[in-house]
Amino acid sequence: MPAMWLNALDDDIANDKNVADMLSVFPNMQATTKTLIPQDYSLSHIGHMKFFSRKSEVLWQLAVDWLEKHA
Repeated sequence: MPAMWLNALDDDIANDKNVADMLSVFPNMQATTKTLIPQDYSLSHIGHMKFFSRKSEVLWQLAVDWLEKHA
């Protein structure tokens, strides 16, 4: 099953290197990755958990669009 992995440029935990390392555990996974830049979405901070904040609602459509395409 395909997967989408999102992380933010200002995420100290799930940075690009850590995401790549986590994905290496699943070599057969069809994974799409995207690093979110807060300023691209008029946000000052996303970090590790702010994606789920109501203030980051602008980001939610990324997940909705991906799920509609792959589910």
